Amino acid sequence: MDLSYEVLEGMTLANLKEQCKARGMPVSGTKATLIARLLPKKRGKPPANLSASVMEALEAEKKRKAHTKAVQWQKRMLKKYRITKADLAAIE
Repeated sequence: MDLSYEVLEGMTLANLKEQCKARGMPVSGTKATLIARLLPKKRGKPPANLSASVMEALEAEKKRKAHTKAVQWQKRMLKKYRITKADLAAIE
């Protein structure tokens, strides 16, 4: 079940952590970070009523996910091709 921004904003930090845990998401971070994780993933611009801290948290979450994907790719390449990190850095 997707929760609206208004519902999430009204929750306590503990409630937000419970919601994240129930969805298998990381539970660390500020209230804004947890709200950003729990917001429904929709294409397009985020709603205009989001606070600045939630907007910043959304951007930070995007960067964290991109970094995580890059690290996972690197680990797969190291394992698949049995190459060193130095070799991998040379081909990136």
